Amino acid sequence: MFELIVIEYLQQTAYKDWSIVSLLQYVEAKSELSADMIETLKSEIYSVLRSFSDPNSINLHENAKKRAWKLLSEFDKAFSSTVVKIFIEGLKLQDERKESLTAFSRKITSIDALRSLEEQRMAKVLIEIMRKEEVRGSTSTIDDHMKRKPGESHSPDNDETLTKRVRVGIESQNTTIHDNDEISPLFNIKTLTSPKSSPVESEEIKNGDTEDLIGFLKKRDLHLNEKHFNILRDQEITGCDFVKMNKVDFKECGFETGPSMRLADVAEELNNQTILSVANIKPDREGLLNELREELLNELRKELHEEFRNLGGILCKNPRSD
Repeated sequence: MFELIVIEYLQQTAYKDWSIVSLLQYVEAKSELSADMIETLKSEIYSVLRSFSDPNSINLHENAKKRAWKLLSEFDKAFSSTVVKIFIEGLKLQDERKESLTAFSRKITSIDALRSLEEQRMAKVLIEIMRKEEVRGSTSTIDDHMKRKPGESHSPDNDETLTKRVRVGIESQNTTIHDNDEISPLFNIKTLTSPKSSPVESEEIKNGDTEDLIGFLKKRDLHLNEKHFNILRDQEITGCDFVKMNKVDFKECGFETGPSMRLADVAEELNNQTILSVANIKPDREGLLNELREELLNELRKELHEEFRNLGGILCKNPRSD
């Protein structure tokens, strides 16, 4: 590994100037050398010096052979000398510096990856908001259709078909949103985008099961009884189903006209609360991204400060003698 370099040193350097430390410095200048290679280099130096000290060698001056023999006789002592130890400590310092810089580079890469990830998550948040706004537009189409003038074509069958068609489109959009990865930005996006009013009750109802829905309806003065609640149980209607239903849907489930109208009003009220909450969200996209960038830059500054402090400590602890 280093034999050729050692031989080159001995051939190009006057034998009077041969020394272990100068040989080590020569090898370092000619090849990549680290502290964990010292034992290998030591063994190869010893092997080359033995060949140079061979009395039968006819290519070397006798004084060179004697000098090689002297280096062999003081070999272990030379490697234990202060100057050689300082040289080896310098190699260790270089190794530590390389490891620190490598780790630092990896941390910077991680921070860049984190920044990219958070920007992607922010984009997902904004996409979800825009999709909810599209849902609002679809719901408005249903309302306009239901409020047509008497002179216009207004068939219950047509209304029912249109309502179901739009509802299927809305459910498809919701499914697309839910299939995405869970959105969990680095900072509290809810604080930045929530409307001024308290969290709407419709979100709790939408996320609840059938019994949660029934508990909510019992608190409302809707003049419902267990027969009506059992219909909800039999049809397995949960909160997310309820807010999408209209009078026609309730009648199809078995409710009479009166309960159907009252339940449809409540469902519309809950659905409007959700839509208004989304409509009131006015995200400052640039502000959000700027805040994210600032947080990432602060993290980067902390990492830089810590790494340079560590490197400074290593340099002070292990000064190298040139």
